[in-house]
Amino acid sequence: GRSFVCNNLIATGGRCDDEFDDDSVVEYEESFLELPCSPALFGPTSPKLLPPTGIVVEDVLHGLDEYGALSCPNDPRPPDQCSADDGNDADGGVRLVGRGMCTFQSKAQRQHELYGAEAVIVINMVEEELFLMAHGGTDDGMVDTPVTVLVTGLDGEDMGHLIESVGDTHPWITSLIGRVRIRPQVLKKDGSGVVRLGRDFDD
Repeated sequence: GRSFVCNNLIATGGRCDDEFDDDSVVEYEESFLELPCSPALFGPTSPKLLPPTGIVVEDVLHGLDEYGALSCPNDPRPPDQCSADDGNDADGGVRLVGRGMCTFQSKAQRQHELYGAEAVIVINMVEEELFLMAHGGTDDGMVDTPVTVLVTGLDGEDMGHLIESVGDTHPWITSLIGRVRIRPQVLKKDGSGVVRLGRDFDD
């Protein structure tokens, strides 16, 4: 079968226009984190739907919130008790959620239903573990389910800290972009003619 490589890139997405006497502006673009991930066996990354060329989703990154971190249908807590002005309830985007309480598929579909999420990054409870997230047992909403990937607990913690601190350390940044990329692995020959498994790094 086909093999794929999964990774997440966190970069600046907003622009701060520093105005000078000559009315020029400066655009800031910077990559902060590039992390490994593992895809889900449901939705667009399921074996039935994943295209041979892979998938790339790039959109504004939204962090965990106090009430919607687990994002489960049976969670008694409201999904969002923030005001409409604080940015936590913005539509779409790449959204972080924590693992637990319900199936991965239910978690991803809830993010799509509540926020129109384009991609969901699930943070594992285990510090250094990655695995393929299991199918939720139903084909309902498979096409509408956002691209869903898993990151380790440690990497998820780094992502959360970055989102919380970037405004203090980089005050010119207005938003962060999350890019979820699942790319095909390709066979390459090294100098000795030995075939090895590599990654397609074309941008």
